[in-house]
Amino acid sequence: MVPNYKKSKPGQLNSVDRLSDLPDFIIHHIISFLGSKAAHRTSILSKRWSQIAATNPVLEFRDCDNLDYIETRMQRYRKENLRIKEFSLMPSASNVELICKADEWVGIAVRNQVSKFVIWGLDDYKLPAILFTAKTLTRLDCSKVRIPYYKAVDFVSLKTLKLEDIVLKEPIDAEH
Repeated sequence: MVPNYKKSKPGQLNSVDRLSDLPDFIIHHIISFLGSKAAHRTSILSKRWSQIAATNPVLEFRDCDNLDYIETRMQRYRKENLRIKEFSLMPSASNVELICKADEWVGIAVRNQVSKFVIWGLDDYKLPAILFTAKTLTRLDCSKVRIPYYKAVDFVSLKTLKLEDIVLKEPIDAEH
């Protein structure tokens, strides 16, 4: 692999850009530790970094003011079958359009092997049945949502469950 050299001004030493020589999956791992905004900022570094930032496996949607942006991102992950390591949906306010789209996005996250799922502040939102069949889910963090009774709950990998200010629609059988 030929190292990438930065252009330098006269009198300065050339430095090697070793980070750009790393494989995509390693760069994905590195930027997965950044917040979504910081990860997105890496897209200005180059065309390659722009592609890597656009396929970051950590999806964190706060405020949710731009539903078209979220929809475009989620459809890309669906079409390209890109792994979603973490999916977080934390709107500042709940609205009908967001609630209608949330089921589809949850389905995409589950089908794309989500490990960590966070949903906060989506009042009156009923978690869909597909979430309760997520075999790759290791952490589920929910607040201000409704959890209906589902007989088929299959959290084989779940290690952490955090429920806060939720509404349970029917009693839960502790044996299942």
